[in-house]
Amino acid sequence: MTPVEGTERSGRGQRLRVAGQRLFGDVADHYRTMKRRLAEMLMRGDRDCATLSAISQEIGRMRQKIRADLQRRRDERDWKRQQRKALRSALPED
Repeated sequence: MTPVEGTERSGRGQRLRVAGQRLFGDVADHYRTMKRRLAEMLMRGDRDCATLSAISQEIGRMRQKIRADLQRRRDERDWKRQQRKALRSALPED
């Protein structure tokens, strides 16, 4: 697999690793399945707009869920970092 395979662009232009994702497991597997299903339908020329729209919307919701989870993890990490920094600055220097 090349470095670009299995990745999707997130909203901020960063690469979001999807294939083999440790953080999201089932969500990443379901995301890949839906992307593959959508691609196959488009390649076949299937024009069932309701199905295509439903799959596209589900993919969009998954992206939002992944993005929100990443942001939550970043916020938690930043908060912990700030707490450690505040604790270190509050300790008396010897």
